[in-house]
Amino acid sequence: MLKVLHMIMGEDDDVEAFSLDTYENPVALSRVVKKKIEDEGGKPVIMVCDIKGGSVFNQLLPLCTRAGVYLFSGMNLDLVLSLVNIQPSTSAEFEESIREAKAGIVCFDMETLEKMKNTNDADLL
Repeated sequence: MLKVLHMIMGEDDDVEAFSLDTYENPVALSRVVKKKIEDEGGKPVIMVCDIKGGSVFNQLLPLCTRAGVYLFSGMNLDLVLSLVNIQPSTSAEFEESIREAKAGIVCFDMETLEKMKNTNDADLL
């Protein structure tokens, strides 16, 4: 995800990725992230992971007891791009990022494409 983000938005020193490919387990990963949060000195930190209730999510969730620390699950590129572009800080802005991410999840099939062709329905895109 980070590589794609860099391709689209360019490199950003404020965006980092932590993966189980690098760390031996979710506990080790959460320790590194906790240290990063502490090093930020109260600066807001937004974390995005794949699955709500997954091992990484469960290890990162307790970090959200700190002010300005947010955890999103259901990572997709639309969500990450929105979070980087908007740099949300309010509940309403966070909800907008979530709406944008959800709007990007669409299933196309023969029936949908036929409907689009017959109605010129651009809203389906």
